[in-house]
Amino acid sequence: MGGVPNPGQVDVLAMHGSPYILRARDGTLMNVPVGKVRLPADAKQRHQGIRIAMAGDGTVYVRQPTITCKSTDSGRTWTSYRCDPQESIGYFQILTDGTFIAIQITRLEGDTYWSEPATVWTSVDEGAHWHAGTRIQRPTHFNGVDYEWWYPSYPLHRLTDNTLLWPVMLTNTDRTDPPYKKVLVIYRSCDGGRTWQSPRPFADWGSEGGMTRTHSGKLLAAIRYQRESLPDDPPGLSSQLGDKEDRGTSKAMYKHKFLDRFCR
Repeated sequence: MGGVPNPGQVDVLAMHGSPYILRARDGTLMNVPVGKVRLPADAKQRHQGIRIAMAGDGTVYVRQPTITCKSTDSGRTWTSYRCDPQESIGYFQILTDGTFIAIQITRLEGDTYWSEPATVWTSVDEGAHWHAGTRIQRPTHFNGVDYEWWYPSYPLHRLTDNTLLWPVMLTNTDRTDPPYKKVLVIYRSCDGGRTWQSPRPFADWGSEGGMTRTHSGKLLAAIRYQRESLPDDPPGLSSQLGDKEDRGTSKAMYKHKFLDRFCR
């Protein structure tokens, strides 16, 4: 990345405790000065469990499992308040009227995978309390492939007109024989999350990422692309791309990021 070797542990730990971030560009690794502020800690915080969103007036909210943090000065100072302990509500957005909205897929006790319908949650008190609304049924068949479960690995996105875009990953559990498949599909709501259009294709073998709107009005999406080697891959493709072993199957796989630009 940036034409430099990956920074080592010593460099990364030094960055965490110093007023700068590392930036790699044109073969040079440099320190870029930044201000760092520690948010109030949540005892129930877990790996990858922090969610962040910005309101139309620039107020920034950070949701942890039982605490929501708020900043009205671009992150320089923060206040915090208790919120409903719903750790799996996940990614959220803020509509122009101040309503918080999130989508949660519940995994039943004893289930290994997420196969239940998704619930659209709303909050009118800045995320302190959440109320269940619309339910979105899980697709079991999409573009000729049967899918057994889904997972909300990609953030909910809001456009300036309050249109909501919800990408979600569909996959199946049989990873030993074809047709193992993983695909991102995207739902769209134009009424604040009350109703959702049928899902449309977004990206094969995609999961995490993010998107933003460009000056042209098109959306630019970054997507994590990850899959195992397929029978019709060119010889040596996985080794050229830096393949690694998947912990679940011991098969060769690789992870990459790609950019996708599309109209609304």
